Amino acid sequence: MNNLKIDFKDLFDLLMQYDYVAIKLDPEFPKYEPGQDLDIYCRDVEEISKIIITFLNIYVNKHCHISVSKNKNNVHIDLMNGQEIHYRFDIHRSLPAYEQIKIKASLFDVVIESSSVINRDQCMIKVPNQIDESVLRYIEFQEYFAARPDKIKHVDYILASLGNSDKEMNKFLLRLHHFIQPSTQKFHKKSFLFKVKENFIFYYESFLKVFSILKRDGLGALVKKIRSRIFKK
Repeated sequence: MNNLKIDFKDLFDLLMQYDYVAIKLDPEFPKYEPGQDLDIYCRDVEEISKIIITFLNIYVNKHCHISVSKNKNNVHIDLMNGQEIHYRFDIHRSLPAYEQIKIKASLFDVVIESSSVINRDQCMIKVPNQIDESVLRYIEFQEYFAARPDKIKHVDYILASLGNSDKEMNKFLLRLHHFIQPSTQKFHKKSFLFKVKENFIFYYESFLKVFSILKRDGLGALVKKIRSRIFKK
């Protein structure tokens, strides 16, 4: 079954009437490599899942089957080719539970409501607007970069999509500011980590400068600059 390929056009035609959005869409979509996945935010997880499973049934045979796993916040629908995941649909009913950054839950609905339809090789699919997509990618970068340096790709995306436009950058920063949930945790003594968080807004508002340092000189150089600012106080 090396020639197995999913034709996404019919699937997303079926989904067009529903409230959903495909986030972090691969630039090559609808082309894909086996093992890739697609993240979908939607309001009706059960109905969207049913449609996807029914659609994938046309690919089921002695080599391929469908595997479904559910938890409180999302559903994984995998088209399996033998023992390998050929393609995964990761369907979310709410924002993921982030640990490094607190986000207001309302962002989920805003991303869906502000979505737009794009045409990818005759496949009509709903995606976030440019600012929301950048916000979601920044959150992913912030959450996972320490463990997954490859998440720097999200910074590349943000810088490329916003370009040199101060207007677009301001929209992005205002959107991010609005949806960041202030922490309610109390600290009796300011640890180094707390001082980093306390100073985050300075670097956050200097977004382009920070990430130009990160890309040019690496994480170590950026940390040194943060430390030097903290211990000046």
